[in-house]
Amino acid sequence: MDLKTTISRAVDTVFTKLDSLAVTASLHNQTSSSFNFATGALTTVDTTTTIKIIPFETKLGADQNLIYRVLARRSDVADGLYNTITTPDGVFRMQVVETYEALVVIEMRSE
Repeated sequence: MDLKTTISRAVDTVFTKLDSLAVTASLHNQTSSSFNFATGALTTVDTTTTIKIIPFETKLGADQNLIYRVLARRSDVADGLYNTITTPDGVFRMQVVETYEALVVIEMRSE
């Protein structure tokens, strides 16, 4: 078994063991696919993916809004594709702030 597979399996084990702490979240992105100059019509494409996240830190940002840091499997989050995340607590702007072999750290801020 290679190192990448070993790390990926270890991350899966962590998510299985911490399932009671995990939260189901939806990642969202909306992009424009075409624009009709004659009519001004904009065609958009919505992309949504459901994943499990594990919250691990809450801090106060410089703007006095809460910032939540969560863990997610890297295989669940395509780099740069999503811009919002919906959890049972609401809709947040999101940014992947750290990327590892099989894990990403996401910062969530109130919209």
